[in-house]
Amino acid sequence: MDSFIMTANEDCVTISYDGHVSNYPSLTALPVAWDYRMSYGMLYPLNATVEFKRFLHCMKSHMESKQKS
Repeated sequence: MDSFIMTANEDCVTISYDGHVSNYPSLTALPVAWDYRMSYGMLYPLNATVEFKRFLHCMKSHMESKQKS
């Protein structure tokens, strides 16, 4: 639980089962394309800083380009 609180309060990423988002309304998830039975994602704060949002945009673009190739 401490890691989810830290993720919500600070600009950091937690790799976790993306279903945890429903338990933590201050977090959202960016799904990752791993070959696991359970869906995982990068959990991050909804109110992230501009710099952090830039990082997330780069990660999302990178993942989308890998899916196309």
